[in-house]
Amino acid sequence: MAVIYLLSLFAFVGAPVQNDTCTSVSACAFFSNQSDGPAISALSADGNAIVGRTRNDDISRTSFVAGVYGESLTTNGGLFAGVFGFSASKINGYGVAGQGAFGVLGYGQRYGVLGLASTAQGEYVGVEGYGPVGVAGLSRSNAPGVFGMAEGDGPESYGVRGSATAGGVVGEGRTGVIATNGGYTGQTALQLEPTNGGLALVSFGANGLPTASLDSSGDFVLAGKLTLDGTPLSAAATSSGARYTAYGDRTAQPLIEDVGEARLTDGVASVPLERTFSELVDFTKPYLVFVTPEDDSNGIFVSRRTPAGFVVRENGHGRSMLAFQYRIVATPADSPGRRLPAATVVPHGSAFPRHVTIPKFDVPNVTLGR
Repeated sequence: MAVIYLLSLFAFVGAPVQNDTCTSVSACAFFSNQSDGPAISALSADGNAIVGRTRNDDISRTSFVAGVYGESLTTNGGLFAGVFGFSASKINGYGVAGQGAFGVLGYGQRYGVLGLASTAQGEYVGVEGYGPVGVAGLSRSNAPGVFGMAEGDGPESYGVRGSATAGGVVGEGRTGVIATNGGYTGQTALQLEPTNGGLALVSFGANGLPTASLDSSGDFVLAGKLTLDGTPLSAAATSSGARYTAYGDRTAQPLIEDVGEARLTDGVASVPLERTFSELVDFTKPYLVFVTPEDDSNGIFVSRRTPAGFVVRENGHGRSMLAFQYRIVATPADSPGRRLPAATVVPHGSAFPRHVTIPKFDVPNVTLGR
């Protein structure tokens, strides 16, 4: 060990040392500085200053085996880090860069990984991860697994920002992703910005089929039922561009309607149902037809209704050549047809847990530099 210790010392002052090996379960080289300076300092003119590797591939281990392992032994409060990385580059320098199944894996009593960025630079990121899992956060308490906070108030100030081909940010749990505006009045809890005709929102059900989508044009498609509290509203525009709000119908049971015009010939008219409309109708329930004559007559009535169509006749066996309007009201084939079912309420309690507040972490004021 003494020889290895001396060879290690020579390495730091420029003496060439190659292929040093030992078989000790303890460190092959150990340095202890009892003052304020570093225990080890290394400088490379062009390559990596310090390289750490491990050949251990025992997948049954329950403790960390790392190429580089850092530990702070103090239990007091303060700015103590197991590993601290700093880059003086103002463009693409990284304080800590990780590559692998987990780009960076951190475990701590308070912060697993803490990343700070200087706001003096144009594009700044506290923590940036690449790989099969760029950044992974795990919490075994009530605190978040990953917590991102930005103290800036500009449009590019993000607590957490994710970018990927598949999913920029993926959340799993009783509530996958929780968004809150932090109590700021009039501010946005969740902002979606699709580009190039992409989808702002897509939802999948338990069977893997999409259940809802919202595209960049604002078109919202919902596979299930939409329940509103109050009268349905829709915006309507005039030919001059003025916009008004129109009210939707509220009926006691599901309905599907069609309208049209026809004409009596010798006092009778057989009106076929339009094929696509008839395919949407549940003919196990009767449909209604309302007729309105467009000229003077003895009056007209509906004498027969079938899945193929209906027959209109003139009263008193009249034989008029008369135009009339009609309105068909039927039961949709895809609806259970229940009349005035009980209202569905918004899920609450354990079915819809509410995240009241985001924990406020006191981020240490670290000076980035030497």
